[in-house]
Amino acid sequence: MPLEKHCVRFIDNFSGGTRGALSAEEFLDAGYAVVFLTRKHSIQPFTKGLPSGEIVDCLTQILRADPGASSGLGVVVGGGEGEREGDGDGGGDGDGFSRAVSKEGSSSTATANANANANANANANATAMTCETPRAITASSGRSAALVATALAKARAAAVAGTLLRISFETLFEYLVYLKAIAETLAPFGSRAAFYLAAAVSDFYVPLNSMAEHKIQSSEFGSQGLTLQLAKTPKMLGALRESWAPRAFVVGFKLETEESILVAKAAKSIASYGLHAVVANILETRKERVLIVAPPPLLGGEGSEKEDQSEKKGKKIDASSVRVEAITRDPAQPFIERQLVGEVVRLHREYEEKERESGNA
Repeated sequence: MPLEKHCVRFIDNFSGGTRGALSAEEFLDAGYAVVFLTRKHSIQPFTKGLPSGEIVDCLTQILRADPGASSGLGVVVGGGEGEREGDGDGGGDGDGFSRAVSKEGSSSTATANANANANANANANATAMTCETPRAITASSGRSAALVATALAKARAAAVAGTLLRISFETLFEYLVYLKAIAETLAPFGSRAAFYLAAAVSDFYVPLNSMAEHKIQSSEFGSQGLTLQLAKTPKMLGALRESWAPRAFVVGFKLETEESILVAKAAKSIASYGLHAVVANILETRKERVLIVAPPPLLGGEGSEKEDQSEKKGKKIDASSVRVEAITRDPAQPFIERQLVGEVVRLHREYEEKERESGNA
């Protein structure tokens, strides 16, 4: 949240976007096309778990400076066992890797040894420069390279399929404008569209009409310091559910530091905005345990009521009437998002089926 129009100072929170990035990967694996609305510099899909301190070491073993290539980079041929695996069928990961490091594709890597006037064998090696598979990269540069190769393979698959669109924002104002545009674009898809609102949006902000134009000068304030008057961020969940994409499936998020109020706060969001589910978690345990809170007809599949969720807004929904499912991270899984998204997908499909039965899909 910026404090000045020419922003130098801003207010932030602890969130780095981990849950959204990991969840996006799981939705892609579940067959969804994903519009990933992400704050600049936050964690991106396919990058969580990459050893940031080792990536440079990995890349120095895979890439080299090549003044003869239009990109300035050449691909080092690994000497590991199986580096030619995947040749000939056009489906190897290596071709995608070489194109990822050079927009000119294999034609630019083919120039790597051109200026050396090497013999025919060297030229043949130059035209074959590529890293075909995660196995080949692993053989040349270890575990960190394997992680990078896996991330590249997943990113390439999403790019080829056209199933991941990243849209970045910096300020609260940009986020709200983009959310509205995305929702209105997806509205014609009805119940097939789902909104998973994991972004940690600020509850308070400085309105533009009261925001300083330039950097706030500390010298202008005495020992009392700076006092800020923050406005409450307008809640867009109601607009999303009622007008922007009224038939879409909407999952909200609720993070608290007090267990005793968590379910009640999630239930209030459902009652106020007609949400189809709320992912509720406690700050300290959010990576190990989450609650999915939903109205009775959605969670668990019980009940025969087909009333649209938007019609429930304002009705008696509280902590005693909602369904709550606790999800605890499987020790075999490094992250809880696979289990979390799996349950959200189930709820979405259940919602789609009920909408089709009622003729609202």
